[in-house]
Amino acid sequence: MFPSHVVPYNGTVHRVEYHLNITRFLGCKTYEDVEWGIYITENEKKRVKEILNEEGVAPDKPVIALHPGSRKELSVGSLKDMRLWLILSQANWGQQLY
Repeated sequence: MFPSHVVPYNGTVHRVEYHLNITRFLGCKTYEDVEWGIYITENEKKRVKEILNEEGVAPDKPVIALHPGSRKELSVGSLKDMRLWLILSQANWGQQLY
């Protein structure tokens, strides 16, 4: 990307923070306090309630969501086995929580 420059890399960070670091390196002004909220519309909330109801999940019970395999980087080369292990481990955790 920058053949004449090396952008400092401080380890694994959120993809947004990674790109902000490149922007900062280029001297651009960025917001230091990124708000990492999750914003859900009323329609999305309604649809989730419908899905949970269809699956028999009581609305007054807590819900734990697992997202196995969310790291794309783990699907490359020799790390595929590690990704599979992570997915199976998280599935096992989910079964134990259930």
